[in-house]
Amino acid sequence: MRVLNVHNRHAGPGGMEVLFEAITTLLRSRGDEVVVLERDNKSIGGLSGKLNAFGSMIYSRSSRDEVRRILREARPDVMHVHNLYPQLSPSILEAARDEGVPVVMSVQDFKLTCPTAQHLRAGEVCEKCLGGREQWCAIHNCRGSRAMSVAYAVRNAWHRRRRTIHDGVAAFLCCSKFVADQHVRGGLPAERVHVLNNFCDLPDAPERTSAGEYVAYVGRISPEKGIPVLIEAARRTGLPVKIAGDASAMPDLLRDVPVNVEFVGRVARSAMPEFLMRARMLAVPSIWYEAFGIVCAEAMAYRLPVIASRMGGLPEVVDDGVTGLTVKAGDAGAWADALQRVWDDPAMARQMGEAGRAKAIAEYSSDIYYERLTGHYRRVIERESVRKDAA
Repeated sequence: MRVLNVHNRHAGPGGMEVLFEAITTLLRSRGDEVVVLERDNKSIGGLSGKLNAFGSMIYSRSSRDEVRRILREARPDVMHVHNLYPQLSPSILEAARDEGVPVVMSVQDFKLTCPTAQHLRAGEVCEKCLGGREQWCAIHNCRGSRAMSVAYAVRNAWHRRRRTIHDGVAAFLCCSKFVADQHVRGGLPAERVHVLNNFCDLPDAPERTSAGEYVAYVGRISPEKGIPVLIEAARRTGLPVKIAGDASAMPDLLRDVPVNVEFVGRVARSAMPEFLMRARMLAVPSIWYEAFGIVCAEAMAYRLPVIASRMGGLPEVVDDGVTGLTVKAGDAGAWADALQRVWDDPAMARQMGEAGRAKAIAEYSSDIYYERLTGHYRRVIERESVRKDAA
């Protein structure tokens, strides 16, 4: 199979970048041919660059023409798109349509249902823009910049009304049922919205020989991740907590931190196995709609029980009472109780960890992901073939 894999990288790398690279590597490892087209938002600079980026969000003739050229030269069976904004733009879907190449889109966030992609405003979940009311992004200045808020609202409204993405994508591959349901609520056709859970590495993690030394947090340190809730729970329980991630964007978190909480900075990928294996549990205290929570699956692969907020797709990954516990988001008291419960019962923690490992193998392996992904590829290719024959 020949695939054109397309992505506009965010300025700050995140889960979408990891998945994009992982899919490219996975397909190539199975003998498929992958042509890669990327843009990087780090290249946008200055006022002129931002103005050009806004124009591209609406329509980019240069990107459309480049994709048309690649499609004619490479003749892929399918085009797999990830993030299109701002430099690629949905205009490239027009090129795929004209060349008769079906498109699948990975949906890893809420960019199609919320201009800021987060459904979060002032620290609270917000769905005001859902279903075609993008003006609220501009009214509430959700990007913290009036110009950017207006630009994002216009972008979403423009493409929704023109049905650029609605009609240009043959299959939307959502990383969780929650994400899929949210996009159907937002107006995407249910028959083309599918659930394709993410995948992760499944290391040969040995059985745990010790209970674990601390509660671990791994990931981005930003307001929606609920770190203050975890810190307050740690303050109430006195349990040792180690927070791995770059805290430079939230320096206030480092003030008045209890002595049992340690910010360890970024942990290198090579050092992550030891960091997780020495922990007793993983905490994911998010206060927003987490689309999936790949860190949960990764921790489960290391036989680590996971305590996660009941938000977004997290309860689909963490089975409450089986592979960990799910807790009311933002409730420091409930979080303190959950952490203490697992800490005080090493046998239960070990049992949850084993159940998590079993689920990771059954649901989140690269083998399973590859079969499901290429199954979606084959179906859209077959439908396009039937359409051409009918025409």
